Amino acid sequence: MRTAVLVLASIGIVAEAITLGTGLYFLGTVIDAYQMSMDQMPPEHGRLAVWIVGGVLGIGLVLLAGLLAVSAVRGNAFGRLARVLIISTLVLNGILGFVAVLGGNVGFFFGLVAIFGCLLLGLILQPAPREFA
Repeated sequence: MRTAVLVLASIGIVAEAITLGTGLYFLGTVIDAYQMSMDQMPPEHGRLAVWIVGGVLGIGLVLLAGLLAVSAVRGNAFGRLARVLIISTLVLNGILGFVAVLGGNVGFFFGLVAIFGCLLLGLILQPAPREFA
């Protein structure tokens, strides 16, 4: 069961990384196109900051998806980096779920809840014990 949960979580995290990365990319282009500025700063700074946040979040989520897939294939327990990334992603999914509820996007909310559940279940379930001959 843990393997299936981790594979589903890995697929969901990759989809979330793509969605979040492209959404922040388009937000950066909107900031630049409408010349939005904060406190007289040039809009290029805002665009660049949003693009950097999108890139960092996307790379972090893809890294987590890779760690989940490796753990699913090998059947190993999570290391410290994987646990930190999973807990950070759980917090991120909680915040994004709250924003999705406020925005009224039910499909996006249920997708986030499914990913949240798979991540939490993958974190709680222990790997199957290995039998050595």
